Amino acid sequence: MKEIDSLMLYGIAMILFALFSHQHDVMFRDWSEILGWIGFAVCTASLIGNFIHRNSVT
Repeated sequence: MKEIDSLMLYGIAMILFALFSHQHDVMFRDWSEILGWIGFAVCTASLIGNFIHRNSVT
């Protein structure tokens, strides 16, 4: 669980909400797609940040 930080969980939650809203038409499809891409970017940034932090500490 140490590898999954709060930023990663936030990104995963954004992706899941985007998938749910895209499936059930909760909001406009373009908005849910954009929200999904933002969630993907947040997860990617979190992974890159963890990788850089792990390599700079040792």
